[in-house]
Amino acid sequence: MSSNYPAHIRLNSNNRYVIQSVEDHCKSVANIAKDILSPVGYGNIAYLAGVLHDIGKFTPDFANYIWKAAKGETVKRGSVNHTFAAVKYVMSKYSYGKNYAL
Repeated sequence: MSSNYPAHIRLNSNNRYVIQSVEDHCKSVANIAKDILSPVGYGNIAYLAGVLHDIGKFTPDFANYIWKAAKGETVKRGSVNHTFAAVKYVMSKYSYGKNYAL
């Protein structure tokens, strides 16, 4: 499933696509963030932020967008907004009935 949702795509020297899935990307970022902030006591929250930071890329629209860009097709940067998905997710889980419009 995660391979259906690419976070990053590039062509290697053999003209083959190298795909980093959203899942792999988020876990890698989470581990790096945890390592950096653990010495000051924020490792767990940094890990959570890393896991959540690109969950908006788990959509067919973003997958189509990133593939078009990788193939050299014209895309409008920012036309598929993935930026606030993590904020919306966290607020929906922990806002306790408050309605936050994002």
